[in-house]
Amino acid sequence: MKSYLAINSPLRSPSADELDGHLAFLAALEQSDQLLLSGPFLGGGGAYVFRAESRTVAEDLIGRDPFKSTGQSAYTVHEWAVDGAGFASAS
Repeated sequence: MKSYLAINSPLRSPSADELDGHLAFLAALEQSDQLLLSGPFLGGGGAYVFRAESRTVAEDLIGRDPFKSTGQSAYTVHEWAVDGAGFASAS
């Protein structure tokens, strides 16, 4: 599997339901061993690093994040050459 970095850029403040849904989405990724790392930025927004088989699968997965699906946030996605320990890997 490849690693992807998803950068969340909020378009508005999230509702309580959107935040709860987003956190549940991240918890489900963690349960499936796809989530490597996640967290908010101090100035707003956040990022997560996750595993997916392809860019198409990665973008489909991000589309299921309630922050994306409700229009609360825009996302930028980058394939990232890191392994599960956070080190650069040869691709």
